[in-house]
Amino acid sequence: MPYSSVSPLDASGEPSLWTWSKPDWGFYSDQPNGPDIFRSYENWWDAQYQDRFDRLWSAEADAVADDLADRYWFAWPWLVGRALATSAPQTAEQIKAFAADPDRRGPHPYGPEAMADSIAAWGSFHVVRRRRTWLEPSTGVCPLCNTEFWTGHLSTWTFRQFGPARYCEYCCKQARGYPAHWRRPSAARYGHPIPSWSRPDVTKALRELSAAFEAVPSQAFALQALPHAASDEQRDIWMRALVAMPTVETVKEVLGVKDWLGALEIAGLVEDGWRPSLGTWCRAQDGHRCRSLLEKSIDDWLTSRGIAHECEPSWPRHPELNPSGRKRADWILPDGSYVECAGLMEKPDYVTKIGQKRELARVLGIPLLIVGPTDLLRLGQIFVSYLAGR
Repeated sequence: MPYSSVSPLDASGEPSLWTWSKPDWGFYSDQPNGPDIFRSYENWWDAQYQDRFDRLWSAEADAVADDLADRYWFAWPWLVGRALATSAPQTAEQIKAFAADPDRRGPHPYGPEAMADSIAAWGSFHVVRRRRTWLEPSTGVCPLCNTEFWTGHLSTWTFRQFGPARYCEYCCKQARGYPAHWRRPSAARYGHPIPSWSRPDVTKALRELSAAFEAVPSQAFALQALPHAASDEQRDIWMRALVAMPTVETVKEVLGVKDWLGALEIAGLVEDGWRPSLGTWCRAQDGHRCRSLLEKSIDDWLTSRGIAHECEPSWPRHPELNPSGRKRADWILPDGSYVECAGLMEKPDYVTKIGQKRELARVLGIPLLIVGPTDLLRLGQIFVSYLAGR
């Protein structure tokens, strides 16, 4: 099957050929050359390099690859590099050293992390295919637009963003640059391109997005990755809300506001909001004062689940870590656990403060839960014991 000519199905149920080239991104366990994207490696990736990779590969990494192959089928090598970083860190570090080796032959087209990702995918593909197979690309019917598509056409970004193959590429990220008649009516990545949005339509879409995710949507809502372990039904709810949204620019233009907070206020998702030099101050549903939209989302979630929570408890004094006794947590739960909302982990000073509180909790024996932006969709897992207790 030509990698460059596989397309959505024709009437016979088999992939038909298009007059333009569209690569199949799938890894076939019985085809050693891999997807088109790896053809450039044929000039330098040889038995010597594979032998080097084999020696750094571990049984722990094998387990990671097997789990991915069972869940992501033909796309698993695209995800293995990032999975190794958390599940087999020693192997991941050795792959990074391989990618950064100044004496390594072959292309250096990417930054160190991207190159390590590519080496992890290519090397692990050869290692794992020696001992097992996995499901190949096939026909899919997108539950969002009911259109048949070839799952091999799904890009790396689509799998990393939305999880195992389920949605067509057009619903995930409306392809720019293609003729208009090839486009689907909406896309999770680039928004719904209807000719004109009305004010009621925009506010309705914002409210439905908030309801689907059970959180106040941030301005970067279209870049938020979905939890891959969620059920298909739950992923469908999230995706339908995303594909029904206009772009951020359209939201502001139609509502006549300059910032995202103004749009949220008009949609009734935030009350008494104001912008200090850092963060967004607003009120939670229970009246608690919040310093960010992330804090509000967590506070509202706890309220809606009936989990009692007191705001801004003081951390106990400690001669080195809290000598003044002025440190405060964001919430305290009925069992004495503290909760910290960590929304600015990209700032070094902020990371240091969270680290100090983590150490303070350890020294004092206080249970501590730290919740970041990427945890919003898994609050049920983080607070599962409190839900069970209720």
